[in-house]
Amino acid sequence: MENYQNRTTEPKQNKEQPEKKLWKAVLNQVFQDAFDHSSNKREEGEKKHALDYLKTMHQDYYMVCEYAGFDPNYVHTKVKKKINMHLLKKSGLVWNFNNKEKK
Repeated sequence: MENYQNRTTEPKQNKEQPEKKLWKAVLNQVFQDAFDHSSNKREEGEKKHALDYLKTMHQDYYMVCEYAGFDPNYVHTKVKKKINMHLLKKSGLVWNFNNKEKK
């Protein structure tokens, strides 16, 4: 039987905070809006807005990344590569690309 005297009411250290999960979800939604394929005109507008948001790195971009637990500059570097590859694929210059990075 578990020893209840040693239990604490505080959350475990390795458990992620709900606020961090929320900001990760916000960032994830921006990525989905930016890179998901859509033929819907409304969704195309959202896609353009999301791509602009990721490219320009406004002050709130830094805040969202930091609240999600990510380094904004690292995320931006990865996003720039993804955007460039996305544009190359869209133009037809690249059609078969393995996106795995070598360590």
